[in-house]
Amino acid sequence: MRNAPRNPYLDHDLIELAEQCIRRARELSERGVQRTPEQRGALALDTAYLLTAAGSALDSSEYVPGNPEYAAKGEGRISAGEFMQWHLRHVHNSRYRTYLRALDLAAGKNREACRADVLIGGKKPDALAAEDDEGLCAVLEGLAKLPRWGYRRRAK
Repeated sequence: MRNAPRNPYLDHDLIELAEQCIRRARELSERGVQRTPEQRGALALDTAYLLTAAGSALDSSEYVPGNPEYAAKGEGRISAGEFMQWHLRHVHNSRYRTYLRALDLAAGKNREACRADVLIGGKKPDALAAEDDEGLCAVLEGLAKLPRWGYRRRAK
């Protein structure tokens, strides 16, 4: 039996999931679009992946692997380690989302170029922002120093 492909949306942060959901809603609501049965099947499968990832990001129930309730389901006891891992994942994700929001405002359309080009203290801002609160602060301060019109890639 063939293994199912890995869900391509599982590693998306909340902003990326929201963007994907909005795009998918637009795609599904387009009138007059003709799709083959294969295209409809592929779209349905991909939508199922997207909804699963979005639901997992929203829900912290006992039915979602990776959540502390799921790990404790068999034992019925709270695991401090599982809850701390869950907490730290959310703290990491929150820092990263804060960075991306600030980056969108500072760099605009040049967000990806800025992510690729800029180093702060010798580190990529993505890694530094998610590392700890001091790193996030350093990245936000670096973004605040960009000119009002935002980041522009310079010819090398």
